[in-house]
Amino acid sequence: MFNANKWENGLGAGTAVGVLPTPKLRWNMFGGTLGGPVIKNKLFFFGDYQGGRLDHPSSSTTISVLTPAETTGNFSALSTQLYNPCAPGTGGTSGVACNILPPASRTPFGGNIIPSNMLDPAFTALVTNPLYPTGVATPGSVFGLATNVQAQQFNSDQGDIKIDFKPRDKDNLFARFSKGDQYDPTSNSVALFANTVNEAYLLNGAVNWTHAFAPNLLNEVRFGKNNVRLTTGLATFNSAVGQLGNTVGIANGNPGSLDGLPSLSFGGGSGTNPNAGTLATLGSNEVVQRFNTTVTQFDDVLIYTHGHHTIKAGYQMNRYNLNVFYSGNGGELGLLAPA
Repeated sequence: MFNANKWENGLGAGTAVGVLPTPKLRWNMFGGTLGGPVIKNKLFFFGDYQGGRLDHPSSSTTISVLTPAETTGNFSALSTQLYNPCAPGTGGTSGVACNILPPASRTPFGGNIIPSNMLDPAFTALVTNPLYPTGVATPGSVFGLATNVQAQQFNSDQGDIKIDFKPRDKDNLFARFSKGDQYDPTSNSVALFANTVNEAYLLNGAVNWTHAFAPNLLNEVRFGKNNVRLTTGLATFNSAVGQLGNTVGIANGNPGSLDGLPSLSFGGGSGTNPNAGTLATLGSNEVVQRFNTTVTQFDDVLIYTHGHHTIKAGYQMNRYNLNVFYSGNGGELGLLAPA
């Protein structure tokens, strides 16, 4: 019962994929605190730390890819008739961009087999690359099936340190520094799927001085800074991928010499929803968002108490530094999808 597998992991029973194993779960949280006096009744310190390593169970999923026969243009397993969309002498290996014909003027591919000279060289280079997933023909499926194992981690570290100083009865000072990091990577076993990382980093510091002019008259001065850096959508590829977009012949396939493969959806979908196709979308358009903000704060408060009344007067200044980046919906690598 406690080692029960997920029901969907058994869907491959009797096929080349087979039954996928029970995923492992590892959650570790650790930390500690330390504090005490440095100088009796004068100087004190306190510190704490907490870390988290939450490794979520790897999830194995089947993806639809082209079979070895289909990578050569043989789509005879497809019941829908395929037509040549290009005018004679254009498209494929001709070196001339495909001149799209009206549907009524297109000729069918005999037996749904696309001649090798009508296959785009970039397509051929991609699907024959060793990194392209090997599709296993499965009864009842036109396309091949492959397995991708995805692993997710949530790593966090956070800590604080504080010092309190009381030089004399009328004065109290403290200084505090806090730091928190969140690093959440997601990895895929299929090299042509991008590995993504979401990050969050927080820094906060403050200095405070309270002075008593009289038992009923206090002044408090505080200075602080707070920095937050958030990044989502960072994508990295297996080192073997390199600049595969350029390697297979996609024009400007790796803009800015970025490693990886642009998001490719040649199994359906659209430019705004490339994942809607039948075949797995390979690569990544790398839609990145970065948000970096720093707030500097200074305030001074004078507190006067008289009988049942308390009067406060003061000054506060906040300065905001904002630095925001968004790569756009097309991302840094871009995407290619059928019109």
